[in-house]
Amino acid sequence: MERLIKFDKFRNLGLEEPEYLVLNSNFEKGKIGNLLVIIGSNNSGKSNVLDGIVKISDGKVEQRDITTLSYEEKDRKPSVSLCYRDKESDFDVEYVSNIEEKGWTIKKSNIIEKKEITIAKNTVIQDLNNIVQVFSYYRPGSRSRMTVKNLISKIYNDPEFKYSTYESEIRTVVEEIKNNFNSNNGSSIWEKIEQQNLETVRSCLNENANEMISKEVSKIIGVRSIPSIYKYQETMLESNDLFVNDINNISDSRFFKSLFKAINIDASTILNAYKQFNENNNSAILNKLKKQMKSKVDKLNDQFNKMYFASNDQYKFTLDFESSRISFGMARGKDEDAITLEYQSTGFRWFFDLFFNFLTINELQPGDIVIMDEPATNLHPQGQAELRRFIKEYAVKNDVLFIIATHSPFLIDTDNYDELRVVSMENNRSSIDNTFTAVNLSDPDSLLPIKESLTIKQNVLYDLDTEVFWVEGITDYIYLTMFKNFFGIKNISFLPFNGVGKNKEQTRSILKRLLEIKFHKRSMLVDADKAGMDMYDQAKDSAFDTVHNLSEVELENGKNAMMIEDLFSTEDKKKYNVIKEKRSLGASELKIHAKVSDFADETVTNFKKLFDILQD
Repeated sequence: MERLIKFDKFRNLGLEEPEYLVLNSNFEKGKIGNLLVIIGSNNSGKSNVLDGIVKISDGKVEQRDITTLSYEEKDRKPSVSLCYRDKESDFDVEYVSNIEEKGWTIKKSNIIEKKEITIAKNTVIQDLNNIVQVFSYYRPGSRSRMTVKNLISKIYNDPEFKYSTYESEIRTVVEEIKNNFNSNNGSSIWEKIEQQNLETVRSCLNENANEMISKEVSKIIGVRSIPSIYKYQETMLESNDLFVNDINNISDSRFFKSLFKAINIDASTILNAYKQFNENNNSAILNKLKKQMKSKVDKLNDQFNKMYFASNDQYKFTLDFESSRISFGMARGKDEDAITLEYQSTGFRWFFDLFFNFLTINELQPGDIVIMDEPATNLHPQGQAELRRFIKEYAVKNDVLFIIATHSPFLIDTDNYDELRVVSMENNRSSIDNTFTAVNLSDPDSLLPIKESLTIKQNVLYDLDTEVFWVEGITDYIYLTMFKNFFGIKNISFLPFNGVGKNKEQTRSILKRLLEIKFHKRSMLVDADKAGMDMYDQAKDSAFDTVHNLSEVELENGKNAMMIEDLFSTEDKKKYNVIKEKRSLGASELKIHAKVSDFADETVTNFKKLFDILQD
């Protein structure tokens, strides 16, 4: 099941056709957490994408979101939608936020059309009996009353009752009753029926059904259907923030405000204790306050170590109260050696800020989204790489989606290009590419906006001793990178391009563009089909260091490989839907969660043979 955001007539997004941002390509509880990195050149529209994502939570599309690129009436109705789609089960739900209504509405959904909401037989009978009781009181002789009673009898005597079988008939009866009341000044009677909040009536009329559908969607996907969206504002705490010399200023400290909120204590509790201390000049008052706070701080401490994945040399926090001063202390390790915030790693400091200024005051739940716009711009390259690794690990373990917009190549991991979402602009209209490829035939500048965003042309992403292999597409890249990491291979990286072309002329054009992108060591791996071999024949006589094709791999079944999918055993192809995942984003979910032990020995051996060839 996919989770997507659809932009339609929203600012400069989706004017001709809707633009989609794929959030999750496999939306399954326990496998929701991920990191997306939005890149694009300056003024490409990244900010518009981020602003649109926020609309998921507040459901408010505003006047400023109307495009200025068209004055036709049809283009002046911006909307942002959160979509859940599963092609296999034909599951399709769309939560729409548009300028005409405040809050979310559910676009006509096949949840009801496909009868995925099932109402139990006893619920239907009970609901219809409640309608009859209203009739019996207000209109005992009504023909509609007898119609409902006959329908109840029919349903009651059906041993194989299915709601879908009777839905049309129930809908007709309910519509008839409603129309009859409205036309005979009986609206108050209908209100009596509606006030009972009957599930059957709501389903049939599809009125006030948003909540019902949302509950059903939540059951199906396993998390809240409308996530909370948080936009993180980086602050970077300093040691001076961890104490206050004048207790009367405690309410002005952003750190202590966050700390007190995290441990569920009002600042007035602290101030009242100090007031009593000053009036009585008795240090026992502050000692008692410290004891009362200790259990709360210890609980917060455990939460911090768990979130930071600190198993050894755990951190220890203390809260001390002196005559006019309150201070937050930090230690680490078995001996609880004192540590200074400024001397800690940039990754730790960034997490410390995230924890106390964000995580502790926001209760993130599975499926929620955290947006970070140009984070860690003040960190050095190693610190940015450390930050990215933490965010990814935290997101995966906590089923939360982090979305980063960045220009920094140091927040990009060459083993995780499938995280990238590329925003580009043409004729003032932004578009979103959810599948990273380095070359596109329709683009005259060969690297799209990626060259400007990531400075790939300057080769800052790869060490000089890394051999960069061009491969035909994102799925090849994902599978090869996954097994490379399984095997602990460090000196090879893969970079996807967008296929070898449909004819020899296109192949030559693609090859020319690949050769223009400079790496210290560059090679190529292509399929062994006709198109791949055309590229192989042209590339092996070019400036590439080495060129390989997959037919060089003799599989465990005695055949030679033709494409990357052939390296998987028959069992694994079926288990992981490998053929179907070709050219899709689903393979990236496999890369996030899979272990080498998940695959058959035949698969592992085939990939080892390939890497032996590539490393030879």
